[in-house]
Amino acid sequence: MNPAYRYVMLLTSLPRHPASLFAAERLPISRIQLDKRLAQLCAEHRHQLQVIEQLLHWRLIETLDDDRLLAQEAALTAELDDPNVRDMVHWRLELRALIAALRLKKQGQPLTAQQAKLLGKDAWLIQRHWQQADLGLGHRHAWLSEAWQYLDTRQSLALERLLLSLVWDYYTRLGERQRFGFPAVVIYVLKWDVLHRYSQHHAAAAWDTFQRQVEHVIHTNPHVNASLA
Repeated sequence: MNPAYRYVMLLTSLPRHPASLFAAERLPISRIQLDKRLAQLCAEHRHQLQVIEQLLHWRLIETLDDDRLLAQEAALTAELDDPNVRDMVHWRLELRALIAALRLKKQGQPLTAQQAKLLGKDAWLIQRHWQQADLGLGHRHAWLSEAWQYLDTRQSLALERLLLSLVWDYYTRLGERQRFGFPAVVIYVLKWDVLHRYSQHHAAAAWDTFQRQVEHVIHTNPHVNASLA
């Protein structure tokens, strides 16, 4: 079968992602079923996708130290033959680097040499505008001021929700231009990861709300309180 046609078949076999991240009630496909579909990729693309996922997985990306991240990005970039996929990876790592810079700012620490490398040509501008909420990049990253507000006031859930939304919207815009081929597969899988992260976040928030409601009932209703004693 022609590889291009095979990828069309793969993508059309995948259930559509929801139009809105925050309207999603469940994952459109399980990871087991998704992996079965992804087995249709050629060996080279399966390997590239595996490395991309390892590098950009929402839960794992924050655990990588900057030196390792730089090395892995360089190695992956050398492997990728599609400029759209390279740009996708670079954008996600740039977002990670900007959030890391805000965290350093919150801790009262300067930008590290490794972070400066990750931020590339923007590093000097950030260092020059270190005291500003948007690090001097608000003209290109309007979300930075909002992210700083959440970080500064310790609103971690609101910050993660903002970042999930940013990444989701970015992949959605790319997906409108990349409907077929390997880039479209990468976009689908990375959006699945965002949905998976949100579903965990949503479940945790729902459980937290339930616990607060139970505690409220117990503390405001003496009959319930007595029956539990």
